[in-house]
Amino acid sequence: MHQLILQNKGNEKFEIVLGRECGLKSLQIQIPKNISNKDAALLAGRIAFDLSVWHEIATWYGASSVPFVPERYSSFSVEDDYSNQLGIQLGIASILSDEPFSEAMTKLLDQKLKELEIAQTIDESFNAMELVNGRWWSQEYKIPNKHFLLKHEIACYTTTYPKLVLDITNEDQTPIPVEIAMHTNENASLVDYYTLTFKTNHKFPFAKIFKSRKKKRIITNSDFFVILEHIRKETKLLKYRKLKRKNKRKELL
Repeated sequence: MHQLILQNKGNEKFEIVLGRECGLKSLQIQIPKNISNKDAALLAGRIAFDLSVWHEIATWYGASSVPFVPERYSSFSVEDDYSNQLGIQLGIASILSDEPFSEAMTKLLDQKLKELEIAQTIDESFNAMELVNGRWWSQEYKIPNKHFLLKHEIACYTTTYPKLVLDITNEDQTPIPVEIAMHTNENASLVDYYTLTFKTNHKFPFAKIFKSRKKKRIITNSDFFVILEHIRKETKLLKYRKLKRKNKRKELL
């Protein structure tokens, strides 16, 4: 995306079809003639983040990369938003580095993982997963069951913090936040330069979310906040139903 932006400087009608995911996706960008390399990287990163948010939305509503295998069980999982933003942050830094992208990314990723004090071994990773069993996920259900995840983190466009496994976290360890770029170096809003358009399919509950919308089934990235709030309410309802089902099982015992 970064290279496409640089190759189309001054093109006010640059458009590309991005395939299908819960409907047809397309991108329209108005690229300034004088856009800098850094601003092009920031713009590419912001577009990438919006597309990652759409992936979570699409899978929540039934989109799947493998036919007949639902992916809602993994949608908006605890690490999704943070890891997406972190990957974009490192990608932008690698693009702007003087080193080749792959070399820069390898070094930056290694540095960041050490800074985040990640689990160092397979055993440590397994132990961490077990510690959040029953809190973030449940081994009572098998993939791909929609009840597999117990905790969801809805995408955030402000400061995002990682979720720490407190049982194994060092006492002096604090969560390291990430932020997605919102503006260019000249403080212009990045979203003013592009529009992501989605012609949603029948799986997306368009009429339920946009009851008064006349132009049916067409949404853009500017609608994400409304959709995410709707999903946030659905996760609360899902959590309530799980708790009610669990209490009912206890009564039967």
